[in-house]
Amino acid sequence: MIKKRHTKQKDIVINFLKENKDNHLTAEQIVINLKKNNESVSQATVYRILGDLVKDGIVRKYITSDNKCSCYQYVDNVDKCTKHYHLVCDKCYKTIHFESEEVEKLKKELLNKEKFDLNLEKVVFYGRCKNCKEK
Repeated sequence: MIKKRHTKQKDIVINFLKENKDNHLTAEQIVINLKKNNESVSQATVYRILGDLVKDGIVRKYITSDNKCSCYQYVDNVDKCTKHYHLVCDKCYKTIHFESEEVEKLKKELLNKEKFDLNLEKVVFYGRCKNCKEK
């Protein structure tokens, strides 16, 4: 088994994602923000690190509603994110946690009628947040 290296760049990316855990961020946004903070991490390195973090379950990967890019979010408590849904602004990528009995009913209906077990960790509703809608 190959042991993964733990690097300074990986720590930088993880810490940045932790600080922004309520947002879905593209790899490009991560690189831009790290450069603003005078952190030297290349885009290729960020993509490699994100891939490893997704495999390890530390970060979740979401495909944007327009399928143009992927967004990433740090997961500090996996169980916490199975009890609600995510609303993601397709303009600013802000993430809002949302609980709904109606969506729970839909999940049960899918299971009963179609024998389809909805993976709540991957359920994301895309739209516009209040701030972007008002702009």
